[in-house]
This record gives sequence, C-alpha cells and structure tokens, in this order.
Amino acid sequence: MFQYCFNILHVYWVIQIQALVKTYTNFVTIFLGNIHHNRLIQLSRIGERYETQALQRFDVSKRYAILVIYLLDLSQELIDFAIEIHDRQMMHLESNGRRQQDELQKQNGKALNEKIIHFSGLVRALLKAKSEGLDPYTTIEAALMPWDKLISSGQEAEKLARPLDYDYIDLIKNKYSNLRKHTPTLFKCLEFRSTKSNEPLLRAITLLNEFNDAKKRTIPNDAPVDFIPNRWNKYVFEKDGTINRRYYEMAILTELKNNIRSGNISVVGSRRHKDFDEYLVSKEEWALIKQNGTKLAISNNYEDYIQERKDTLLKRIKWVNENVQTLEVASWTKFDGQFTHASTGKSPNDDEKDIIMATLIAMGTNIGLSKMADSTDGSTSSK
Repeated sequence: MFQYCFNILHVYWVIQIQALVKTYTNFVTIFLGNIHHNRLIQLSRIGERYETQALQRFDVSKRYAILVIYLLDLSQELIDFAIEIHDRQMMHLESNGRRQQDELQKQNGKALNEKIIHFSGLVRALLKAKSEGLDPYTTIEAALMPWDKLISSGQEAEKLARPLDYDYIDLIKNKYSNLRKHTPTLFKCLEFRSTKSNEPLLRAITLLNEFNDAKKRTIPNDAPVDFIPNRWNKYVFEKDGTINRRYYEMAILTELKNNIRSGNISVVGSRRHKDFDEYLVSKEEWALIKQNGTKLAISNNYEDYIQERKDTLLKRIKWVNENVQTLEVASWTKFDGQFTHASTGKSPNDDEKDIIMATLIAMGTNIGLSKMADSTDGSTSSK
C-alpha cells in the first residue's frame, strides 16, 4: 500500500508542477530557447540547492527565473520517474505471472505426470484395438482403467492444463485492481505522442481517460483494438465478441511500456522519453534561418569552435580573478576571515584573500593548483 501511495504522490506532483510551469509558458518559450542547456542545468541546481533565505538575496527577476527553470527541470525528472515506476510495475506484473506459472508446474508435477501416463496408456490401447480389430472402448477399459475413472482423469487434466502457447496472461488478471491504484492518475496527467502506426494505442488511452472520468466500466465493441498483440486476443475478446475490460486495459499498459522503451511513443515534458525531433532545430526555425541567412551560434569548423571555447573559458577565469573580492558567499558569510595566518594568527589581507579563493576554486573544481596558478595573475602553485 505504501508503494502505491508513494507512486501516486509523485505523479500528483507532476500535475502540480506542470500547472506552475504553464503559468510561465511565455517566459519558458521566449527565453529558455536561447539559453545553453548546460547553463539551464546550472541554474536548476542553484534552485535546488538554495534555501528560501538565500534566494531572497536575489532580485525578483533573477529569483523567479531560477525557480521557474528549477520547476521545469523538476517536472521533467518527476515525469521520467513516473514512467520508470510504470515500467517497473509492468515488469513486476510479468515476472509475477511467470513465477506463478512455474510454481503451478512444481505443485502439480505429480498429478501432471500421472495424466501423461494415462494418456500414454490410452494411446497404446487404441493402437492395439486398431491393429487387432477390437472394440476400442472395451480395450481401453481392459488395458487401462474403468471408463468412469478415465472420464474423471480427463476432467482433472483439463483443470491442470495450461494454455497451448504456455502463456501466463490468465494468471495476472487478479493484479488488475493493484494497477488501477495508479494508472488512472498516470493516464490523466501525462500526455503521449506517437507516429500514425501507434495512433490506435493513443486513442485507446484517450478512451480509458474518458471512461475513468465518467466512471464507465464496459468497453464498447468499436473501441480501438488494432494495437492488441495476438497473444492477448483470446483474453481481451470474450466468446460473445464483447471486450474484457481488465485484459483490454492491461494490454494497453503493456504496449505502452513496450513502445515507450522502444522510442515509438514519446512523453510530453519528459527528458528521457521526449520526441526525437525536440533534439533538433524545428522545421519552422530552420526555414527562418535559411531565409534570413542567419548564421549558427557556433562555427562548424572544429579549430574555430575549440578556440572560441578556450577564449570564453579564459575570459570567465579572468572575470573571477578580477571580482574575487565581491564573490557572493564570501560577502555574505565573511568566511574568508577565518583563514588566519599560521604564524601571525591574523586574518588574510586583500592579496592573501585572492590566493585563498583561487586555491578553494582549484581544489573544489578539481582544476588543480598548477592550472589555477597559470590562469591567475600574480599567483604560483607554491604561493
């Protein structure tokens, strides 16, 4: 019970965070598209790490920008987590079915062996009756067992028999109620997209959403069924042609899991399962770039690109070196004053503060003292 409550709680937070992000749709659309992905990650980590008091030190525009970016990133993480939960639930369902089938095989091993012996004896009796021209019924009773016991053995065999394809789907039907504890919420708060080949599956998900809202139970005969694999057909469709709700919904959940894994279905707002086209420049944007003759933000020449990255890095390091005295954490906490001199016991002067900050950055970012010294004016690795 705790696990399902835990699952539903995370999916619920996906809904809440998506609502907050939609409030800032214009901000997200206009501004985030022009910010480098790594910079977005950095700002999201700031939003995750900073407490309320720390965020209040920022001006309003910066504070809300960081929060929106963090919420957007958190929304993606929660959506991915919700999909992972669904994947695990379905994998557990399938493994549980296989395990039940193996347990039945072990429990009924003696009885199954007995039925095999009876069947073998029945075949021998029939062969004898055919080869010697004897009455088959009399021969079976004389060679094997009385007719009433043979009928009883056949009835027992029917109960022990598994499907001809030895599938376990019939054993997972009783797990449907457990799935219903989270799947309606999953369908309601997540949006799935796909190519035309998977449209029947998406229509089936839409149908389930409508039925869940209306609290309907019976699946109509015109419901989308083209997505259902052959192995599920004999369970989904009853003998009278009606659709079994439990097996229909479990078939949807199974195929959804399989298609998300294969990348045939994408999840809106997800980072791990988003549409492949989202990684690319949109057709509209690319057409506008070609029309206006706009150049790409980076050079397509390797040497030029590497040189530009080096220049940017050195420029940032130089800025840190020039502004080390006004770094935020040191100005708030005055922690740098605690680095007293080992000989004099005095707090560091301005020149010494530069060296202390450079050392902390070098050690904290794994740059190393030598490289930091090469990038910092007036410092050496031994000073």
